[in-house]
Amino acid sequence: FFFQAEDGIRDVERSRGLGDVYKRQIKMLGDYLGEEDFKKSVSHYLKAYAYGNTETKDLWLSFDKVTGKNISGLMSKWTKTLGFPLISVSEHPTKSDSVVLKQTRFSKQPLTEKDAEIWPIPLKYQTQEGIKTCLMAVSYTHLTLPTIPLVLISVVAVSLKKK
Repeated sequence: FFFQAEDGIRDVERSRGLGDVYKRQIKMLGDYLGEEDFKKSVSHYLKAYAYGNTETKDLWLSFDKVTGKNISGLMSKWTKTLGFPLISVSEHPTKSDSVVLKQTRFSKQPLTEKDAEIWPIPLKYQTQEGIKTCLMAVSYTHLTLPTIPLVLISVVAVSLKKK
C-alpha cells in the first residue's frame, strides 16, 4: 500500500501556534465539503452577520444551514478539544481488499483511558473509481479498497503500520 497525507505527524509537531492549527482545520473542512459548499457557507455567514457581532457557533451554524450537515458538531470537537487525533492505518488481518483505520490521540507520552478522545475526522481518499470522502467518527473502522493503492488526501496525522 502507498499512503500520503498532506499534513503529516512532523507538521503537527512543528506547528507554530494556533494560527497554523486553525488553518489546517479550515483546510480540512474545505476538503470535506468541497469548494462550492465551503464558499457558499462562508458567504452566507458574512451576509447574515454583516456589521454585527457573532460567536464561533454562528459560523458553524451557517455551515449547517447551507450544507445540511452537522458541521457545528464536527468543528466543535476540533476547536474545543486539546490535542490532535492520530490515525493508524494497517492491512486488514483477514480481508486482502481492506485496510484498518484506528484513531487515537496524538501524544509523545503514553496514553491513559482518560485520553481516549474521539474526533469526527473527515477523510478524503482516492480509489480507482475516483475521490471518495467519509467521516470517521469512531475509534476503529475499515475501508474496502480496490486493488490499487490507497492515497489518503486529507487528514491531520497518519501512522502507517505494514505487516
